[in-house]
Amino acid sequence: MGEIGSTSKRLKTSGRRVGGSVRRYDRKRPIADISSHRHHAAMTNHLSGVTSSTHGPGFALEAFSMTGHHEGSGWWNFDQLSENWIGTCRELIDHFGPNFDHSWTGALQQVRTRLTSTYGAATVTIFINDRSAASILILLGADPSVETSVAQMFVDALRSAIPEQLLGDSHNFSSVLSLEQRPVMMVVPFFDRDRSDSDGDIVRELSWHFTAAVLQSWSDRATH
Repeated sequence: MGEIGSTSKRLKTSGRRVGGSVRRYDRKRPIADISSHRHHAAMTNHLSGVTSSTHGPGFALEAFSMTGHHEGSGWWNFDQLSENWIGTCRELIDHFGPNFDHSWTGALQQVRTRLTSTYGAATVTIFINDRSAASILILLGADPSVETSVAQMFVDALRSAIPEQLLGDSHNFSSVLSLEQRPVMMVVPFFDRDRSDSDGDIVRELSWHFTAAVLQSWSDRATH
């Protein structure tokens, strides 16, 4: 797994607080380019990575395709992840607070991360070159009513952002609302044929490590 310790030293803080929902998928792109189940399976498998069969401190991972289908489950232990990546993400959360839109610089200047959160429930969107690359829902299991509300907003935003021709069934993504394992990261990768493999790796790493940073920030808050 790649380390970003040296890279993070070159990154300058350039975050800004903004509102807004998931950026609508580029409807000028041919549906045929993004509708293949093979593409969806490849992306979700790429984001799932090599998860652990032993559940230590960490989080469940539930991967969904852009069509709204549940593609797979796994578990990430915190000790499988890079402390440098988690630390860099924690610095952003500690500096900007629970809601921000951050544009990275230096080696990651093509990346933006948007966090919208309250204690126990959060959404994260990762952008590459201002195109949505992954949407993430993080739930701790602290307050079911808050989780239900945030999860519904997450699903509504996805259904609004993804073309109807791709979604098809209006009930797609409904299983997001019924999965019970906590803590959990639910991730929906957005296919982009112009995205490089290296940028795909960045999306994958940030998805895992930003989730870990959010969960650990909540844990620290609960113990202080």
